[in-house]
Amino acid sequence: MAEKPLTSLKGVGEAMAARFQRLGIDTVSDLMEHFPLRYEDRTRLLPICQLRHGDFSTFVATVEKGEVQRLRGKAVSRLWVRDETGVAVLVWFNQPYRATAWKRGIQLIVYGKVNRFRDLLQVEAPEVDLADSAEPLNMARIVPIYPLTQGLGARTLRKLIAAALDGEQPLPETLPPSVRQDHQLMERDAAFREIHFPADWQSLQAAKRRIVFEELFHLQCALAFLRRQRLEDRRSVRHSPDGALIQQLQAQLPFGLTHDQQAAYEEIARDMESTRPMLRLLQGDVGSGKTAVALLALAKTIENGLQGALMAPTEILAEQHFQTFTPFYAQLGLKVALLTGRVKGGNRRDLLQALQDGSINLLIGTHALLQPDVVFQKLGLVVTDEQHRFGVGQRATLQEKGLVPHTLVMSATPIPRTMALTLYGDMDVSVIRQLPPGRQPIATVIRSGQAAREKVYQFLAAEVAAGRQG
Repeated sequence: MAEKPLTSLKGVGEAMAARFQRLGIDTVSDLMEHFPLRYEDRTRLLPICQLRHGDFSTFVATVEKGEVQRLRGKAVSRLWVRDETGVAVLVWFNQPYRATAWKRGIQLIVYGKVNRFRDLLQVEAPEVDLADSAEPLNMARIVPIYPLTQGLGARTLRKLIAAALDGEQPLPETLPPSVRQDHQLMERDAAFREIHFPADWQSLQAAKRRIVFEELFHLQCALAFLRRQRLEDRRSVRHSPDGALIQQLQAQLPFGLTHDQQAAYEEIARDMESTRPMLRLLQGDVGSGKTAVALLALAKTIENGLQGALMAPTEILAEQHFQTFTPFYAQLGLKVALLTGRVKGGNRRDLLQALQDGSINLLIGTHALLQPDVVFQKLGLVVTDEQHRFGVGQRATLQEKGLVPHTLVMSATPIPRTMALTLYGDMDVSVIRQLPPGRQPIATVIRSGQAAREKVYQFLAAEVAAGRQG
């Protein structure tokens, strides 16, 4: 039943199915996976005498009478209800049928925001159910609150989700018994029922834990599959060990690599010297020297007769990389080019022709590198800077411009190891923790107040005037 269209549920016609489509819900399975945003605790039933102004409360009361008044062209429906401790008035606007919807003596469960008006307790636009309802979905329980869309009410949605769950007995299990046992997870069927209509807060937390675990487990399985596919089913260009070009470049560097930089480069070089396509995340704080490692890795692919590509998220960052790489590569007789949205007309045509005939060894740029007319002669290594600023699809588009090129992605965003394994589980990870000698530690501070703000502006102006950035 889970993969059946929504119209298979009683009460769902084509018009309502169209409303559900606006929420991305097309099937019964989609509906059951439309999880609540939050929950309201409507389990505590108060006597009317304990209702307080401004609170959202639940209470049971008996209908006394109803009336409809016309005020400024609006119909105001009032329903007087009572318990042993007092009287309250339920108020609706432009819903005249409410005044006669329940007969005198009927007992109701009411939920809403309480207001005290002229010594009278009022509840405007409350939710109301019959007190003897066999299976309350909206009252006297922990009530799910869902994302909605125009023309689709909360009560209707709860009713349909309950019907979908009742029609699927039981939901198929998706985790191996050993995994559920090792992590003490409830069964999938119970988790779906509890996350929508929890019996208590403890059961709700257990259901959330099971469903979150399942999503991450499946993500890890998919990443493991992609990783295995990358390592076993695809072949990249095997690079030779470092030669004279890398030695000359290292001799040019005005600094020695830190231990972490050297270790990261050796891991990258080892990947590139394999036929298995590299997909490695290079993580390190600003100023830790990731660019120097990328400088060597790109030179390695060029030394092997291939081309390199470096993509940055902004024109400023791309230009900075171009200015950094060009002096070093120029001394080695290598050609570096910059491609951004500003390169147009004849300059762009000449650049793209030189790229296609192999005259350009390294192309640095922004998203402009992803354009279909950007064609490499033989792309060996793709480097993306600030990885989190690019989507997986953009990274894949650049990779497809070569015949299974090696890929290095760089990020200065601190990513805890557990999260890195989750989000980038298909990647190997190298981390640079050391700062090069002489680098000042990064200081992050907060300044507040007008006087402090003026000092910040003066500092920024002085930095820019000195040729630096702010």
